[in-house]
Amino acid sequence: NILKMANPSWGVTVSLKALKEEAEQAMNDPQTRNEFFNKTLNIFTNSMNAYFNPDEFIASDSCYDWSLEELARLPIRWYGGADLSRLHDLTAAALYGVYHDGEKDVDICITHAFFPRINAQKKANDDGIPLFGWQSDGWLTMSNTPTVLYDDIVKWFIKMREKGFKIAAVGMDRKFGREFLTKMKQARFKMIDQPQLFYLKSEGFRR
Repeated sequence: NILKMANPSWGVTVSLKALKEEAEQAMNDPQTRNEFFNKTLNIFTNSMNAYFNPDEFIASDSCYDWSLEELARLPIRWYGGADLSRLHDLTAAALYGVYHDGEKDVDICITHAFFPRINAQKKANDDGIPLFGWQSDGWLTMSNTPTVLYDDIVKWFIKMREKGFKIAAVGMDRKFGREFLTKMKQARFKMIDQPQLFYLKSEGFRR
């Protein structure tokens, strides 16, 4: 009923089957979800609504001053992850581990971003993201290619392993990165398939 009310062209220029296919794609692909809400359901989504408050991360981070070299020496079992994109979105790689300091557990996340230089200025202007500042700080790698260079991401994981990080496994959605998966396996990383399906990604937020 909601689909029918939000689409006056129901049965004229759009079919129920097509709408159901769009809904299923939006459930499984977060990159198309806002467009589905806005254009198909006429529901405005506010980009300011976020699951996390960045200030909480900043405050927590200020309690520690570990260097990468110090983190690599800690008795931590690290797990990697990669959120892959080619052109329009940031690609991110991360290592996550838990340090037991004797009193409490400290969650540690090390991240790095990737983006093609050719589109960096437009992305920075459109989304207000300080890409060039992140690059200067060493948090982002820009490739001189039309799309994100997956070799750069593989090299980042290799570099972290060479620094001493004991990486148990790396998770990614193989549907969006078969080339990356192949290169990571060739570099002797244990890979875990983690599909970006709505019911899996939202599990941690459901009560």
